[in-house]
Amino acid sequence: MELTVGIVQADFKGNPVENAEKGFKLVMEKHKEADLIVFPEYTMLNPLRFKTPDEVYAFSEHIEESTFINTMRRLSELLSVDIIVNIIEKTNKPPLSKNTSVLVKSDGEAVPLYSKIHLFDALGYKESNFFLNGDAPSKFIRVRGFRLAVAICYDLRFPELFRFYALNGADGVVVQAGWLRGPLKEESPGNTCIHKSS
Repeated sequence: MELTVGIVQADFKGNPVENAEKGFKLVMEKHKEADLIVFPEYTMLNPLRFKTPDEVYAFSEHIEESTFINTMRRLSELLSVDIIVNIIEKTNKPPLSKNTSVLVKSDGEAVPLYSKIHLFDALGYKESNFFLNGDAPSKFIRVRGFRLAVAICYDLRFPELFRFYALNGADGVVVQAGWLRGPLKEESPGNTCIHKSS
């Protein structure tokens, strides 16, 4: 069994419409042969660019009404491939949103998979000022026979989440990340890669 994952690694600095179109273009150039395409955290909108949660909440979207997700649907249907994206999900508790991973299936269905549990409150930044914590582990998905779960960025520091996935039969975990610059970290805007697993 083999799974080809197209990883979109780019700096998304625009608004949701601009970021969706940038992602669409990158995938069309690089990832037509992938079985699954994965976008990074903060693909739809980068909250680090904003000073207040109200500004971020103003751009947040409900999954079923999202213009960002609609562009990803178009891409998914065009290439007949499943895509995992990250959105700023609107909640009924403004000004706080949720940092959510969504599976956009090749049939057009958009399935919320996971909202980030462990928010990044470190190094002078407080994600909890912008987001509500997720309250459940990822839903499992199956792609070409592989059982996969999702985590987001700072979740990497908390092994019990990954232990839960392993004990519940995960073959792998997709981790969407939006790294901050710092020692031993690299940022490579515009780079993309294909990863094959078997």
